[in-house]
Amino acid sequence: MVQESIQSSAPSNHECEGSIGQGRDLPGTTMEETLMAKVELSMEEFLQLQQMATSGGGGDCSSCPHLDTSPIKTKRKSRKKSSSDKKMSKALKEATAKGKLKSGAWKKGWDQSRVMKEAHRLKKKM
Repeated sequence: MVQESIQSSAPSNHECEGSIGQGRDLPGTTMEETLMAKVELSMEEFLQLQQMATSGGGGDCSSCPHLDTSPIKTKRKSRKKSSSDKKMSKALKEATAKGKLKSGAWKKGWDQSRVMKEAHRLKKKM
């Protein structure tokens, strides 16, 4: 059995919130007892409840700002630049400078293919 404690926020007019903590005072109970409920769920019930909550199966709640149903995006870690990458970067800059005019146009007989061939040749020398 999984035991969960559900804590509700202050009373609100949102239709999607539960009735726990809606200001109902029961005789012989404290305010904390009315706001907290002890719920016992089996693992299957817990997983079904979790799936319903993530899939939005509890009615239309698009107008409620407290529920964010967008998936969490994780930032992927970029890889470290290798020695070969650094050399190729430097070689490409040199080869491009060799193959271009001051105006930025290609010199006669030069194109991107030739620049790459030249860059590989320069990298090999480094």
